[in-house]
Amino acid sequence: MTTITEDEIKIKFYNENEKLSNKKKFILMFDLLTSNMNQENLLNIIFLSVYYLQILCAFYSKHLNIFDENDTSDNILITLNKLLRIRDNIQKKTTFEYTIYFLLCFILFLIIIGYFCFKKTKRKNLYSNCYILFNLLLKIFFYYVLGIVIEIFSSILCFSKSKVFIEDYNCSLKGHIFPFIIILIAFIISFFGTFFLINNFYIDSFLLNDNFFSQIICNYWILMLLNNIQISITLRFIEKIKKEIFLILNIIISIYLFIFYYKNIIFYNEISNTILGIFHMLYIWTTLFCFVFNYINIYERGLLYILSSIILCFIFINLKNKYIKNLLCDIPFYKIKDKAYILFYIKKIISLVSGKNKSLKNQKILNGVIRLHMIECPNKECLTKKKDKLYLPLLNEWTDRKKPFINDQIFLCNYVLSVFIYFINTNCKSIELYINLCTYYLNTIGNLNLTILYYLKLKK
Repeated sequence: MTTITEDEIKIKFYNENEKLSNKKKFILMFDLLTSNMNQENLLNIIFLSVYYLQILCAFYSKHLNIFDENDTSDNILITLNKLLRIRDNIQKKTTFEYTIYFLLCFILFLIIIGYFCFKKTKRKNLYSNCYILFNLLLKIFFYYVLGIVIEIFSSILCFSKSKVFIEDYNCSLKGHIFPFIIILIAFIISFFGTFFLINNFYIDSFLLNDNFFSQIICNYWILMLLNNIQISITLRFIEKIKKEIFLILNIIISIYLFIFYYKNIIFYNEISNTILGIFHMLYIWTTLFCFVFNYINIYERGLLYILSSIILCFIFINLKNKYIKNLLCDIPFYKIKDKAYILFYIKKIISLVSGKNKSLKNQKILNGVIRLHMIECPNKECLTKKKDKLYLPLLNEWTDRKKPFINDQIFLCNYVLSVFIYFINTNCKSIELYINLCTYYLNTIGNLNLTILYYLKLKK
């Protein structure tokens, strides 16, 4: 698909030998954080997987007594819990050791971020090494360190005298007010920092952006943050609230979050969406598994859990692929009414058009989608049913429609546009749809006048 590349736009904005002003430095940093340039997908997959695994690891805690440390497979899961959730590793520390441990970790993290944020380095390309590393550190904070901060903060909460997690700590704040205040301040900074991070660097309404973390406008990450806090606090008081209540609560929450995911299709990127779906399915399965095996005592429950989880992952991926194929090739597009699925449908078509030369499978699916559109489209003037000439302003070229439509790039660009216009005209309106139509008109079609027209409609 022909578009104006990001590099062409950025080259006009930046000069290689120009000394950047503070304003341009901020814009450059913001661009890097939102576009995730210079960051491999493998690293992004690791970040997202660690974040979700950190939540699942709460159910491997030895305080739930579901998994037995004496069984090899169970011990692997318990060790994973100690690595990702930290709390069990610092359980027998004194208040002084606990405070020093936390402060060193938090201060070290802030120093590293501050150093690479403000360090003056000679720019060799658009993104300097300090910008790239700052982007990396922010991801590490959000996807790993924040969970540890929540764990540490919840560990010092108590309602009665207790020495469960800290050797010499009890609920009387006398003598312990300093570490409590420090950790509370750090938690508040982390909490509101997360809201800033989400609202500025993760919400991305552009379908054409295939950024790994781009997502629709919704409260998903806020729900996940609150759920992470809920797990840490309830697990802290597992002896008082009983593990059955903890598990039932999380069964309900896991089902709710899965329904939220199913209705909204959070990410635009297919890999991200797959990881998200696998996590929510495993979240439900983990809570159910722990609840059932709380009453059934067998050896090597960890092995059974790991094998069953792998099988469920394969089942989920196959079902997801079948569902996508059904949505594209079996369901007439005009019957799709949900906003999230409209955006998902258009995104898939754009991906197929962009990747049609990469694989024969993409060509076959795209061919099927267009032929189904040709048969089912209620618009008698649809461009798939007529052979009128089509124009693409961006290339300043016409197509006479004589070659097969699968090889006609001008037709394909206009075909995607016709799908956008159909949903807009049939009252399937949303802010995201208008934003993406404006972006598509500007970057792919090259029609500035209609971009401005739909932008004005969006403002209204």
